[in-house]
Amino acid sequence: MKHRHRATLKVLAVLAAVPLTFVGCVLFMDYYFHIFHGTLIRDFKSSIASFGPVRLSYSAIVKFKHGVPSEGVTILVPAPTIEGEDIPAFERALAEVEPPPEIVRNERGTFLKLTEAHARPFAGVHLFLMVQLDRSGRQKEFLQRELDFASATEDRPGCWVFVDTGDSVRYLILKIWVKAADGAWIKRMEYRLSEPSDGWHLVEGEISP
Repeated sequence: MKHRHRATLKVLAVLAAVPLTFVGCVLFMDYYFHIFHGTLIRDFKSSIASFGPVRLSYSAIVKFKHGVPSEGVTILVPAPTIEGEDIPAFERALAEVEPPPEIVRNERGTFLKLTEAHARPFAGVHLFLMVQLDRSGRQKEFLQRELDFASATEDRPGCWVFVDTGDSVRYLILKIWVKAADGAWIKRMEYRLSEPSDGWHLVEGEISP
């Protein structure tokens, strides 16, 4: 009888040990993730994301005082470059725009020519492109240093733009953003020109980081 009682107690002890072991494992894993999630796992995720696609978005917005003129609009906005060289992926995406902006090269740099043909109803002239540049983490670090506008000047900060619309432009906004696969900013450049007269303008902007 005592032998049977001891056997029963052993079985109960084993049965009780199973859920206790499970609870112990859960508590340990919870502790582990709380301690290391902010360091090891986050760094691991960041490392993986750095090898995801690097994307560039380019936006040029021109707003007019009294609507877009029916003809005679010529606006030159600078093209982005990497290490002073053209970006093939950007030019390929540009060719798919309807109508594709003409690429103009002169002594001031490389520009995209926008006309009244690129106007949107009630929105002025607008050009937007989203381009995938590369899948390499090395490219991400490369772009931090070397992305710029083709018309940027070495001796003065900023980029050149050209306006010929009969002094009818209210403002011009030029933005170029680069993001990594994890959504982290790599570089952000924004330029704004308010009520420009016709002709060339060297525009200073905000660049980060």
